[in-house]
Amino acid sequence: MRLIHTLSYGLHNLSESNLPPFAVLSHAAGQSCASRTDEPSPRDQTTARIGLDNGILAACGRAAARGLGYLWVGSACVDKTSSLELQEAVSSSVRLLRAAAVCFVYLHDLPADAGYLAEAWGRCRYWTRSWTLQELVVPSEVEFFDAGWDYRGSRSSPELLAILPAITGIDRSVLSDSSSSSSSALSRVAIGVRLSWAAGRESTRAEDAAYSLAGIAGVNMAIRYGEGADQAFARLVNKIVQDTTTDGSIFAWASDDDDDDDDDDDDDDDGDGQAVRGLLPRSAAEFRHLANSPVLADCHEPWAFDGSINIIQLSSGGGLMVDSRASSQGSSLIFEIGRTAGRTFGVRLRILNNRFVRVDSSSLFPVPSTASRCRIMAARDTDAETTFRSTRNRTVPSSLRPPGHTWHRPRHIPPSSPVAFPAGVKRERSGRPKTPVSDYSAIRLDTSRTTSPSLPGNDFYGSFGDHDEFSDFEIIDSDNEEEDEEEDEGEDEGEGEPLAQDHVRETTTSLNPDHPFQSEREGLVRRYHGLILEWSKSATYVAPPPPPNNRTSGAPRKRLRTAALSPSPSPDEEMKILEGVQTSEGETRHGSRIDGYYRLACPFYQTDTTGRYKDCLLEDDLRSIEDVVAHLRRRHPKPPYCPRCRVILDTPTARDAHIRRLACQIRQPTAIEGVEETRLAEMMRGRRGEPETETWRRVCAVACPGASMPRGSTPYLEGGLGLAVAQVRDYWREKGRACIEEYLSERAVPFAGERLEAGELDCFHSVILADLVRRTVQHDVC
Repeated sequence: MRLIHTLSYGLHNLSESNLPPFAVLSHAAGQSCASRTDEPSPRDQTTARIGLDNGILAACGRAAARGLGYLWVGSACVDKTSSLELQEAVSSSVRLLRAAAVCFVYLHDLPADAGYLAEAWGRCRYWTRSWTLQELVVPSEVEFFDAGWDYRGSRSSPELLAILPAITGIDRSVLSDSSSSSSSALSRVAIGVRLSWAAGRESTRAEDAAYSLAGIAGVNMAIRYGEGADQAFARLVNKIVQDTTTDGSIFAWASDDDDDDDDDDDDDDDGDGQAVRGLLPRSAAEFRHLANSPVLADCHEPWAFDGSINIIQLSSGGGLMVDSRASSQGSSLIFEIGRTAGRTFGVRLRILNNRFVRVDSSSLFPVPSTASRCRIMAARDTDAETTFRSTRNRTVPSSLRPPGHTWHRPRHIPPSSPVAFPAGVKRERSGRPKTPVSDYSAIRLDTSRTTSPSLPGNDFYGSFGDHDEFSDFEIIDSDNEEEDEEEDEGEDEGEGEPLAQDHVRETTTSLNPDHPFQSEREGLVRRYHGLILEWSKSATYVAPPPPPNNRTSGAPRKRLRTAALSPSPSPDEEMKILEGVQTSEGETRHGSRIDGYYRLACPFYQTDTTGRYKDCLLEDDLRSIEDVVAHLRRRHPKPPYCPRCRVILDTPTARDAHIRRLACQIRQPTAIEGVEETRLAEMMRGRRGEPETETWRRVCAVACPGASMPRGSTPYLEGGLGLAVAQVRDYWREKGRACIEEYLSERAVPFAGERLEAGELDCFHSVILADLVRRTVQHDVC
């Protein structure tokens, strides 16, 4: 970190771990206050000389008078030509401001004779700049100076506390707080309220409007100048949603879209001329009402969100998988986003293009006390995620229909009989039909599949019920259908072979939000989560054995699906299961019982040490290399980007248009996270006869080039959180239905007979599995 010496005016490189006391200068001058004039001299490699203007010289004098030997000011201490240094400065900005002894706010346009008139102070340009916001609220001590560098008071002085809340919209408790810890008054303010303080602020670079809010919101994000303000803010919100899932105020934005003209291209409509939006905001300005609305004046503390949020990346645009409480009102939902000040707030949602979208987006709604838990797939933003090639779906899913409607029973296919696909239905490489988007694609309350009577729960559902319903659906376009068929003909294997029951995807059903099972979820999960963890301590798991005859698929995965779940295998069968099973270190494992095989890991999860990819455990159960590849394609695709300027675009079409304009400048190559489909497909074509571990390592090299796994690690999740999630899945697959029946019996809740629709118990089994996996990941019990 660079700091200016307040006596010699030299620029010193100092270690952040051992900083001397220093001051910060915050200002809104139109021009840079300083410039570096030369490189460090050979005599002192830690010092460089800079040119300073009178403002910084005055700040140095003020700091020296307080006994502070150093001063930090962004215009002089950060090399803005270095993207790495800019990234480091943004990431460490909050730590730096908290560590500062004092922050000097220089109001260059405040006259010396202005007194403490709100009108004169309110005209200062300082309040309209993006980066000055965190410099105003984060430091423990802030002092103000007018144009002549005369002291006008501290942030907490009575004269300024009387006018600054009205000028800035910032809570009085934050302005008067002198704590420099992470538990300061700022942390006790709702995320949405913090964002409201930035409404109306401007920045020289458009993206800085979002980057300057990262520290205030408590998240870290990468700096990508050139991506545009909208994309930068969208990434900021995504990070907030991922990292701050207990504060629902991020959904409490309000827009004026309902009053917009009909030709507004940024908004969709629901077919009735009503503007619709996704669930996420587009700018900080949409939170303005949280700061200045009398109705919400007592709602500035974090909004308790009793649910979960997961960002889902799919080829169809993805969205948000949100778990909360909701109440149906006709063809819409009042979906709970948070509770604060004794009130419960929600937003109104409707179905559009197989996603829930927000309507009446300028208003918040009270949530009825009769609301029940539900899980939905919602669009993040309408322009990006609800404009599909399909025709718009106006049908309300059965989970929102009035009671009395008939539920669709999944079609049963005996596991021993061949599967005949109707004419015109395409098959995937596994032999499964490619299922078109259904009315149930948007709601997740939760889904089930028909299973073979001889293999209870054989398809395992995935952690979000029937997650493949999202991951695999494809809208077939007539322009490329013939090309897809040719590709399938060249790569399908064993098309004439009968398919196992667990390879057939069936029609799904949903539980109504008001279903009596919904109120039992929390208690059931609380009872059995601890029991499963106790069981896991004695469970025996090993690495999968190599395929017979050195084949890359077949028996090992079949044994994986059945070995642990057979009620009581005979000794001979048990020894067959164990025969040849080795650990990753090559040690043969002998014993009388095996509970399951290790799952394969997502390469991003396995090579990461920061915990960024825990959601990979939520989404997929990786039992084969094919599962790993499908997961990478769905969860970690490389985004469309310009190879010249490295800017990331929203869609391939936008990227192509950007490239054709030839208006960008060539930049040095930077790493862009994600997997390129062409490289992945090329690698998979040459893997026949190769051991699974070697194939995984080659997949890892393609997905995470240059990354190294921790010493001694393997492609498998052999311990920690990854193994715990696998054990939760296996236990619930084998014993979950018995646990549900036992619990519901004790609670006198009917779970059989004519009172239940077909498949509802299976749906509930899937819901609880998702809850158990999510609880395991969120609590990280390992």
